[in-house]
Amino acid sequence: MILGTGAIIEINRMFDSTPGLGLGNILGNALNGIGNIWYCDSVNGSDSNPGTSFTQAFKTLTKAFSVAVSYDTIYMRGTFTEACSSSLTGITLIGAGPTNNDNIWMESAAGQTLLTLTGAQWVIQNIRFCVPTTGGIAILGTGANYTTISNCTFQGRSGSYQAINWVSGDDVKILDCRFIYMNTATYGAGILFSGSSTNVPTDWEIARCYFGSNLRHIVCSMRQSNIHDNIFQYIGLSSDGSSALDATDLLDLSGAGSQFNTVTKNILQGTYSITGGYKPSALDDDWHNNYGPSGLTTVVPA
Repeated sequence: MILGTGAIIEINRMFDSTPGLGLGNILGNALNGIGNIWYCDSVNGSDSNPGTSFTQAFKTLTKAFSVAVSYDTIYMRGTFTEACSSSLTGITLIGAGPTNNDNIWMESAAGQTLLTLTGAQWVIQNIRFCVPTTGGIAILGTGANYTTISNCTFQGRSGSYQAINWVSGDDVKILDCRFIYMNTATYGAGILFSGSSTNVPTDWEIARCYFGSNLRHIVCSMRQSNIHDNIFQYIGLSSDGSSALDATDLLDLSGAGSQFNTVTKNILQGTYSITGGYKPSALDDDWHNNYGPSGLTTVVPA
């Protein structure tokens, strides 16, 4: 028997109106060939709910992560103060509010990592990450291949370390995001690769992002990757806005194993040179058609 869309909708309505079941959600999605959909609402939700609609939403992401299986979708709205980790594959995590300021994820205690990913193929969209203090990290990725992070804001403050810290993982896309105020002395960074030269990220794309008021914007060994249409601000502000801050590393691809990257169509503020914070790979990078202080660039910085 094949059920039409109308029948699936009615099944969803019937079961989702019964607290504790949520079978309409599960059955409807199975019939449509997609994973389950879970909902989190930090204001009106309850972890005793089935989590199958916003009227029956969970209260915490921790609860949603505990029931989800690979290829599920999780919608979140409100402000969440917790740390989560997952080895699941193919999870889609979406902030459901109209802007990412309606979907905030922040620390419950200093030094946390908000989201630790050891599973691949995640999609993370429309979330404002308030990067934890005292060594805090927003997203830590280990083996999280084929992950896409888009339309997110990463906002640090005094004591925040990194927005995105990647240990290993290839084919990652970071698109249309904002990275601001990761300016803790020595440790502050928008995107940092902290793995070994044997796990250098390959085939990344970082595009249409804004990097401002960070101590270091990008410090990431990578190879055969494409960094394009971003803005790298040289002079910014401290996290409390009280003083000026100069970025020390604006785009540093110089680590061991980094090679064959394309850097194009970016706005590169400051001095276009290695000492100015633009550091190419040691082998065969292509930096061209970036807009620097002296116009369009045609060669790698030296």
